[in-house]
Amino acid sequence: GKQSEKDLKRIVGVVRHQQWQPAIVFAFSKAQCERNAVALRDEPSFNTDDERDVVDKVYGSALEALSAEDKALPQVTTLLPLLKRGIGIHHGGLLPIIKEVVEILFQEGLLKLLFATETFAIGINMPARTVVFTETRKFDGTDFRWLTAGEYIQMSGRAGRRGKDDKGVVSRGVRCHPRRAPGRRPSTRAGEAA
Repeated sequence: GKQSEKDLKRIVGVVRHQQWQPAIVFAFSKAQCERNAVALRDEPSFNTDDERDVVDKVYGSALEALSAEDKALPQVTTLLPLLKRGIGIHHGGLLPIIKEVVEILFQEGLLKLLFATETFAIGINMPARTVVFTETRKFDGTDFRWLTAGEYIQMSGRAGRRGKDDKGVVSRGVRCHPRRAPGRRPSTRAGEAA
């Protein structure tokens, strides 16, 4: 709701102010990744004009391989404006070519904020300076449960880029738990880069 969006914008503001990008913002549903990214469409861009031009060219080149039908998909048409602003989305529901472009843009430093599901932390070695958890509970197909220690370590382990960052930042606090005390501020912790 509106509070979650307000919390998200506050966390993103801290990431921007502290210059903690690139950041991966983990959510536990494809729809939540998309909602989070779209909620920032009116926020100031993370990218310079030159970076926006490069994103436009890379994305345009990738789309040449798509059929006219695929080019008209909402995930294709709505993503470019976000990518040009330095904001990406990565989840299993995206076309493979779109996921690949997002990964390339992230590796090249053209995405400063990536909204991803936990699959991004498994099998893909793409560290960021900061990892943000929108929640620490997830639906496991039957019920909502807390993240396991292994899941948390796998995702938070993306914070801190070897040779680039002296520390990685992990933030837990957009929507930690529905019973969070009113007025309680999100927590942010900094640790040594791996």
